[in-house]
This record gives sequence, C-alpha cells and structure tokens, in this order.
Amino acid sequence: MDAYLWKVLKTLGLLLIFSILLLLPSGYAIGATNYRVQGELPKYPDSDFKEEEQTRALATVKITASTKDAFTAAGESYWAEFRLPRNFYITSAGIYGQGQQMDVELARGKGFEDQKRKVEINPIAEDRNNPGHYRGFEIVVENIKYPDDYPELVLYFNRVVVPRGFKGNAELSIDSAGAGFSSGTITIANILSARLTVEASEVQFIVSREQVLGPIKVTENMSGTFEYLKMTLPGGYQWIKEKCYIDPMLGFRVDHNGDGRYDENDFLISVEVDKYGQSTLRIETMFRTTTIGKMEIECPVQLTDRQSSYGELNLQLNSNAELNVSSLKAGSYSQQKTDLSVQNSREAYGGLCAQKIGNIIISENAPETMVRNRYVTLTLPKGAKWAKLPSVKLEGDNYLDIGPLLLNSEKDQISFEIEDCSRERPGKIILEEGKVDLATDFRGDLAVEVTGSAGASGAIIVARVKPAFTVSSSKPALVIGKQEQSAGELEISESAGRVFLARELWIDFPSAIKLVRSPKVEITAGDMILSRTVLKQEGDRERLVIPIQNSSSSAAKLLIKDIVYNLNNMLPDGDLQIKLGGPAVNEVNAGPNPIFPSHDWVCEVANASISKEIIQPAKKDALSPIPVAGSIIFKIGEKTYQVNGQATPMDVEPYILEGRTFVPIRYAALAAGINPDDIHWDQTAARVTIHSRDNIIIQLKIGDQVIYRNGNEISMDTAAHIKDGRTMVPLRALAEALGRTVKWDAASSSVSIELPGT
Repeated sequence: MDAYLWKVLKTLGLLLIFSILLLLPSGYAIGATNYRVQGELPKYPDSDFKEEEQTRALATVKITASTKDAFTAAGESYWAEFRLPRNFYITSAGIYGQGQQMDVELARGKGFEDQKRKVEINPIAEDRNNPGHYRGFEIVVENIKYPDDYPELVLYFNRVVVPRGFKGNAELSIDSAGAGFSSGTITIANILSARLTVEASEVQFIVSREQVLGPIKVTENMSGTFEYLKMTLPGGYQWIKEKCYIDPMLGFRVDHNGDGRYDENDFLISVEVDKYGQSTLRIETMFRTTTIGKMEIECPVQLTDRQSSYGELNLQLNSNAELNVSSLKAGSYSQQKTDLSVQNSREAYGGLCAQKIGNIIISENAPETMVRNRYVTLTLPKGAKWAKLPSVKLEGDNYLDIGPLLLNSEKDQISFEIEDCSRERPGKIILEEGKVDLATDFRGDLAVEVTGSAGASGAIIVARVKPAFTVSSSKPALVIGKQEQSAGELEISESAGRVFLARELWIDFPSAIKLVRSPKVEITAGDMILSRTVLKQEGDRERLVIPIQNSSSSAAKLLIKDIVYNLNNMLPDGDLQIKLGGPAVNEVNAGPNPIFPSHDWVCEVANASISKEIIQPAKKDALSPIPVAGSIIFKIGEKTYQVNGQATPMDVEPYILEGRTFVPIRYAALAAGINPDDIHWDQTAARVTIHSRDNIIIQLKIGDQVIYRNGNEISMDTAAHIKDGRTMVPLRALAEALGRTVKWDAASSSVSIELPGT
C-alpha cells in the first residue's frame, strides 16, 4: 500500500473514534470487573461427602473494577447474578456486618463506603422442591458519581452446602446484566481425593543387626487428610517402636499432649505382628490438621533370628487416604561386594607414551564393604606401564577415605590403603585421567587387574589398543641365487591421524638380502610431509629410513614400491620377513632409556617367498667324481669354517649341546660337497632333504631323534632343532649318514670332516 494513502486512512480512523466518544452521553462507562480468590483456595477431601451432604466455608472472592469509572453511569444501577454449581445451595445472603451472619455476605469496599449508596445482595434460584434452598444470589449496586479509586466489593462464602458425592472444582458462575460487572466463572473450592504422598528421602543399607530406616516423608495434599499410616516390613525384620522418631511440620506442629514439644509423643504409635510374622508400624494422629501437614519418620528395624533374604527392603503401605504408592523401597540388604566399571573407555595405540585410559570406578553395593586399613592394588598387563597416576575422586559416603597412590618400581602396579571405610552409604572410588605407556607390539584389550585385601577384586578394560599402523603386501615367489627380483609392494595404513610422530619410520629387510636400489615412497592418503628417504646398512640388514617432517591430521597411507632384491644361495626356503617400526611409532623406546627394550618392532610382514617345494634332482652317474676333497674344520663358537685351510663365513656359530656338536645343516652339507640346489627345506613338514652326488638321500625332521638314509632309519641321541632361523643338527650323525668321517679335537674345541680323496 502507498505510504501516503496509509497515513490518510490512519488519520481518518482516529477522527472517527474521537467523534464517537464525543457523541457518548456524559457519565457513560464501558465497565468491567475482575474476580479473584483472597487467601488460599479451600480444599476438602471427597471422603467428607461420601455419605451425605456437608456444609463448608468456601473461598472469599474480591470483586475489583478494572477502571475507576466502571460504575459511574448517571442514574443507573448495576446488576449481576452469581450461581453455585448444581445441587450446591445456601439459605441466606446479606450485607456483611448487619446483624446475624448470613451464609453468603457482601462487604462494601472502595467507592461503596457511603452507606446511602445502594448495595444489595439477595438470594435467587430457589429450589422448588426445597423451599429456602437457593442456588445463587444477585448483587445490585448504585452508580458512583466521582470515584477516587477502583471500586471494590468482597464476597464471603461462610456456609455453603456441598452435595453428597461431589468431587472436583466448585465453580461460581457470574452473569452480568450489562455494563459494570463482568461475566465469567471462578473456582471457589476444590473437592479432591484425600491423598498422602509417601517418599523415602534416603534408601538405607542394612549392614548390621539394627538399622534405622528413613527419613520417610509424608505429605498431605490438603488439610485434614491424614488419620493413620501403616508400614509393613517383609519377613525377617521387626520394627523397634521405642526408638521411632517423628518430626512434625506445618499442620502437624500441634502440641497435642501439652508437653511443650512437637514430636512423636503427639501421635499414637503401635507395632503389630500378623499371623505370618510380618511386623507393621502404625502411626495415628490425635487430631485432624487445619492446614496442610508434613512429617518425617525415622524408625529402626532389626533382623530377626529367621534368615532375612538378600534384596530390596520394600514397605507395604496402607492408610485412610489414597496413597501415591502402595510399596516403598526403604532399604537394601545384600551380600557386601564391589563392582568395577569404566567411564569413557579409550582407544590407544601400541608404541606411544602417556596415552589416556578410561576412568576406573570401584563401587560398593553396601557401606563398609571395603575394609579399613587394607589395600587395593591395580596391575597393568605385560607391555603396559603407568605414565601418569590417576587422580582420585570419592563419592557416596562422606566417611570413605583412602591414602596416596603408590607406584611400584616396575611402574606396572599402583596401590592405596583404605584409611577409613564408608559407614552410612555405599562408597565409590573414581580413579580418573590416568595415562599409560604401551609397548609397540601390545594389541587388544588393556585390562587392569584389581586385587588386594580390602575386598575389591576383578578386571576392568580401560582401553582398546590398536597397532600404530597395519601393513599389507603381495608375496611373489622368488628364486635363490637370482639377481634383481621384484618383491611385493608395502601399503602402510596409519590407524588414526597423528599416530605417526614427526620422527623416523624404519623398514628393515632380511639379512643376506641386498636391495638393488632404494625403494620409492609415496603418500596416498592424509597430509603427512616426508623428508628424503635413506637406505642404509644397519648391522647385517639394510634399513629404509623414512623421516616424517609433519604428522598427518587424518589417517595417512604410505606406499613403498620398487622393492628389488638380489638373493644369494645361502637363504633358507620360506617367507622373506620385513620388520617395521622406528621412533615414529616406537616413542616408548626412543632416547637413552627405553621403557620396553625388548619390544622394538610394530610388526613383520612377508613381501616375498622362497620356494618350499622339494625338487627331485636328475639321477647322476654313480662314478661321477666329488669336486671337493680334503678336510673341513668347524670350531666351537666361531662363525667361520675351514675348507682345505680356506675360511668360509657362516651366520650361526657351532655349539655343544648335551655332549654333541651342533652345526647349521646347510653349511655342513655344503662343506661336505653337497650342491646348494640339492638341499631342500619343507616348511609345512618341518623337514630337510639332502641329495648327495653319490645317490644318497638324507632326510631329517625338526624335533625327531631319527635320521633317514635312503629310507633306512638311523637313531640319534639328540634331535635337530631351529636356532636363529637356522636348522641345527648333530654334526657326527649327519656326516656319518653321508659316509664321511668325523674327528674331534678337544684341545682346539674343533671338529673335522674327512672327505673322500684325502
């Protein structure tokens, strides 16, 4: 709408309203009144009216004009009818203070003080079957010419007959004959079910032969409700009436017996035992309250000689009034024990320091469960140590107190003393914000074992531990002695963002393997930043060092590719295992003081395998010459052996076990003139097979004290076994099975094999 047009219409509207007001006759009033209850709204129990009608005082109603000129129209009177609910009645109505008290009285208020001004109240709506019974009344008032304030009237309902069986709100209906009074309704009484609310302020725990129950709070919903209350115990308990205590409040604070106190002596207290042996406490009032009453009851019970059952102690309730509950939990009797739980269980990662664990909660189910001056111990599993002791929070009972947390020298165990036990309520000990260090190879549930003499025991899982990363790879089959063979690529997946630290990640390749070149590293996920990778020699292994400059905010993935091996003839059959770890994922062992010194690697993975199949060699001429002649000498404790005076290296030294000299079978066979291709390892059967050039087939199995020569069984007094990845055999048994002669030189701690042709 156009703004100018809107202003014009608005101005015309205001002029119209002003003109109407000018045309109104002098003294005309558009009156209205408000009705409200003065004081509390009366409430009566419906039980008062079950048998017959009763007379009751209802609310006092104040009538207030909403404007000063509500009753100012010249020459006019104002009139309204007031009607009670159906079957309610009064027998009289009049002006307050004029002679005998009427059932309903109207009092003059502001504006009506002048006794010459007419103010009338008259009963109306007489019951045709009961003369003198009126359902309502009318009020007529004369106009007020010059009011100084808001006019007021007050209605007093001194005596109103309430019919038998009525329940609900008693509504007064007002009908106005025009201006002045307003029409409407107002509630002048509540007729309700008499109701008691019974509540246990505290649930008590039965820890001795005698225990106080309560406070049990009893509240009326209206005055006069309470007459008596019965509370029946389950079997096995007995009320002690002599020690019952009642604290009366509000309407019950009446010194009925005149002793100057408000207490249990103003009530009738008794105990009854029924034919089933159940004890009932009955509390009865000597008077009916005139205002709403409250009380708190405390009464001890004792366990009888008969065995009481563990469980909840529920009171069965009975009263003259309606109750909010028929059964009330007031106590608990149970075998004392502690419960262990965890709050905010965490995820943690192997190899990292100071990782948060969940809060450990030790809860009593009853007071005095944990014994004073005894200890509680919390032990971490192998591969975990306390990095930060938890803080302690005590809940439940105010008496419960514990001593300081004590850490053992291994840092895997903390303990504390129960300096004071709980007494009134079950106690709760919360150990929160603890931190742990975890070994790189720790996996699965981190369970804290709770033990000790104080009464708490069990295990609680405080964290789920994942590896810092997982790795996957293909496993191609490679050939011994062949150069430049491609192994499987490695995909390294970080378990979560910022698990890899900004340090070095290491990949160690098997010994006796040489890489043709440094593998390539790619980041395929996450925002990790790497420095230049380096391939270096570390002992007898090659190590790929991947420096992490910045950790990834989300889980990173690394792809290690272009892994190319040169393989020599000395490798055993089976998988080629790669080790992965380093300071980036082994924070616990970084620096000069490792926390878990024997746990260096996160995991191992095979990215290639050497054939495990036994290949039968082609049959050779029985008269073929043996190319090696002379003697071979093995010396105890040395990683070299002599072939015709020339030193040859080994990766495992010979040793004496159970009086026998053990040597690595591959080196012994090679020294005895066996071709490398004729030495075979069967991983599945854990068996070695050797084909000699003079058509002798030797077989032996790990753990067996038998060696087979061309299928014939030869007993050994010791068994072959594996050490440091090598199969170790008693040298004499192997050499003699191959038809070689063995000599022992005690002076030099050496053993020699004489080969044919020497």
